[in-house]
Amino acid sequence: MQIAKYDSAVHVDRAVHPIDRRFADSTSAGTAHGVAFGLIFILYLAIILAAQSVMAAVAEEKTSRIAEILVATISPTNLLVGKTLAAAAIAMVQIAAWLTTAMVVIPRVAAKSHASDFAAASASNNPAAAMPSFFVDPGVIVTFVVFFVLGYLQFATIYAAAASLISRTEDLGSVTTPLVMPVVGAFFIAQYSLSQPDAPVSVAFSFVPFVSPFVIFTRIAVSAVPAWQIALAIVINALAVAIAFYVSGKIYRVGMLLYGKMPSLKQIWAAIRT
Repeated sequence: MQIAKYDSAVHVDRAVHPIDRRFADSTSAGTAHGVAFGLIFILYLAIILAAQSVMAAVAEEKTSRIAEILVATISPTNLLVGKTLAAAAIAMVQIAAWLTTAMVVIPRVAAKSHASDFAAASASNNPAAAMPSFFVDPGVIVTFVVFFVLGYLQFATIYAAAASLISRTEDLGSVTTPLVMPVVGAFFIAQYSLSQPDAPVSVAFSFVPFVSPFVIFTRIAVSAVPAWQIALAIVINALAVAIAFYVSGKIYRVGMLLYGKMPSLKQIWAAIRT
């Protein structure tokens, strides 16, 4: 009896899942990507809500003429710094509540969904194989807090300065929309970095103020980012915060005592140069 010979190789369908060099297996990498997406969304939501709350507070003080009393007793720049830092503290408490809730609820839900796998693994005397890992690197949480503060301060100061230029709360919408677009853009760039953390575009945007807090944190959460890039991003964002406070303070000082028609860009530039 002759054995039939086949000239062509047998094709077997297979699925290939990339494993990041930071993680031991695809399951750990997938978990890290899910955690990173959740934290990015919290970062985006917290910055938007906190910055807009500062903006609304500034507009209310100006339209109710409370600003005139405040500016007469305290430096406008100090008032701006106090407002943004107070809102940052409130936002941190809110974020802590969200993260605590997530760490309590998500493991319980996932444990129920893996109950059948755990039972099967227990029967094979290897229960640890079915237990999902929910450990989040403390370094990721630390960098999340650091870049949230840096990103929030950049946006909040600009939002407050813009709010000081309006004379009616009804005009908030006209200045809010252009300021929201950079946050939305940074969020989408971070989504790209989630799947391509080491791409040249992702690395470049890691050092662009206002966008950097989103992108560099995303890369840290899902990839092994060199320490020098993290340090450089922190320095650049810290400088951006200082410049934002300086520029916004000048606009805020003029805008809080300016009523009527919104100043032109030429007038705003003149106030900055003063």
